[in-house]
Formats: sequence, C-alpha cells, structure tokens
Amino acid sequence: MTLLGEIGRKLIHLSSLAIPIGYLFLPRDFVLRVIIPIAAGSLILDLARLRNRLLGKTFLKVSKPLLKKDERARLTGSTYLLLASVVCVFFFPRPIAIAVLLFLALGDPVASFVGKRVGRTHIGKKTLEGSLACLGTCLAVGFIISLLPVFLPSLSNFHLRPEIIFTGALTATVVELLPLPLDDNALIPMLSGAAMQVAVLM
Repeated sequence: MTLLGEIGRKLIHLSSLAIPIGYLFLPRDFVLRVIIPIAAGSLILDLARLRNRLLGKTFLKVSKPLLKKDERARLTGSTYLLLASVVCVFFFPRPIAIAVLLFLALGDPVASFVGKRVGRTHIGKKTLEGSLACLGTCLAVGFIISLLPVFLPSLSNFHLRPEIIFTGALTATVVELLPLPLDDNALIPMLSGAAMQVAVLM
C-alpha cells in the first residue's frame, strides 16, 4: 500500500471518532438510527461488489489505494468497523461502548504508526513498540473518560474503575497484536467491551 493510501486509511479510522463522540451527547436510539442504515449500506455494497464482477472492478478502481490486499476479496475494514459499532452501542453500557470505540479509532492507528516508524522488536507481524503505544493510548482514553463527569455533570454515570479501564485497554492491545482470523476492526471493540463488562460484574 502506498503512503498516500496509508494516510487515507488512517483518516478514515479517525473519522470513526464521530460515532463515540456523537454518542457522548446524543441518545442511544438516535445513534443507532443513524449508524444502522450506514452499516447496512456498507455491508450491502461489499456483498454486491464481491458477487458482481463489473461492480467489483469499478469498486477497486476507486478504492484500491485505500484497501489492504486481503480486503479486495472480503469485507472491508470500514464495514467491520461500522458493524462492530452497531453491536457495541446496542449491547454495551454507554461508557463502555464509547471507550472501546475510541480504543479502536485511536489505539489501533497509533499502534500501526509507531510500529512502522520506530518499531524494532518484532512479535509476528507487529512490534512491541506499537503494542505499547496502543496500550498507552487506550489507557489515556479510559482515564479521560473517567474524568468526564467532572466537566460534564450530565455524564455522572461514566465512572469506570481503574481495573475496568486497564482490562479493556489490555484486551484491545492483545487483540490488535494477535493474528486473529476476523478483522480487528470488529474484534478490538467487541472483545475489549466484553472484557470490560465482565470486569464490571466482578
């Protein structure tokens, strides 16, 4: 992938910040009414271009610089991200859903950037430096979320205990590091959210 394509992917990732930030201020039902049709449209487009050769060629002409090689023959990372966003908003408590979507939007691209620029200690296809950057970013995100009630009294139920934040951040980092079969745009928020939910109940 070219540098321009890599930058484009990171910008798309950062644009997904609109979902958790919007969820901070908008009701859950409204957020779902917005992202469900977008996720459905992205899924339908992906399935259609994978089944129709002409549509697939047209799609690749437009999107090829932004796609990883394996995305040309499967769902795109953007579709996985949107579907995971729907799952997280629907199933997880609001502070957890916002936290894990921020883990994905910020922690994943930071890990990639640091790993490719300064990574030296390789762990499979990833680097220790990238993983530590991901963990640090996710912990910072969790810490900021835990402080939100101080500045926004309407978010008084956003208290996340330190061990819950650490559990989610560590899970997101491990999932980003491991070569799991499903796209990490889906696995990072869903698995870290599930881990945080378990930590809440303990």
